[in-house]
Amino acid sequence: MEIKGALLETKLVKRASLSQDKLRGLGYTADEISILKEIETTGQVDLSEAQLRAIAGTCTGTIVPNSAGKSEYRVSYEWEWDHAPVICYKDSFAIRWEAMGSDGLPVDSTAGSLTVGYVEYYDYDGYFSAIETLQPNRNNIEFNVVKFDFRVGSGTPEVSTYAKRGSGHVQIQKDAGVTRDFYYLKVGALYGHTVVNIGFPSLSVSAGGIGIGFSGGLSTDNIGGDKCKIDLNNQKTAISG
Repeated sequence: MEIKGALLETKLVKRASLSQDKLRGLGYTADEISILKEIETTGQVDLSEAQLRAIAGTCTGTIVPNSAGKSEYRVSYEWEWDHAPVICYKDSFAIRWEAMGSDGLPVDSTAGSLTVGYVEYYDYDGYFSAIETLQPNRNNIEFNVVKFDFRVGSGTPEVSTYAKRGSGHVQIQKDAGVTRDFYYLKVGALYGHTVVNIGFPSLSVSAGGIGIGFSGGLSTDNIGGDKCKIDLNNQKTAISG
């Protein structure tokens, strides 16, 4: 908290120096702009942890079922920042799944060639700037998970763009030679936000299931998580825990 707090405070003082028009373009509310301008005036950040995180940016994510079948599922994970995050380094998001048969046992599956990710960049006036296509990073990761890496922002505060929203789309297919059919799919997804500039977040997964996390301790926040079960009617049911 000491490292995060000091870093966030430095970044917040810099963010507070932006014009009110730019702050509105970044998605800040009138109340949040008032808080930032108070920070600019005093040079001090005297906020609760909840206020600090809210001003720094909140990212939400959700899993979206696209299609379901006995031999193939297609699912997406969509995430979005409510406004430009104060800390803009290198972030990642990941999707993990486990296809299950009618007997309640896993069915071997893998990500197909249609698996891809996208990130939409906006400028500090709130206008769309560019879209980047991401290929999944599968290095040293189990077969049933894909990870996407990207830069959150670039440039100086006056001309910056930032990753406002993004998505990952996974085509999940039965492995060659597998005769058992899919009956339902369990899916977990998560966003890893770097708060200390040491590179892309490292993915950590447990054996079996859909457990997923980004390691790094003080350097990475795990946010925007979602877990669900998707049946053959393409209906989503939330999984708690």
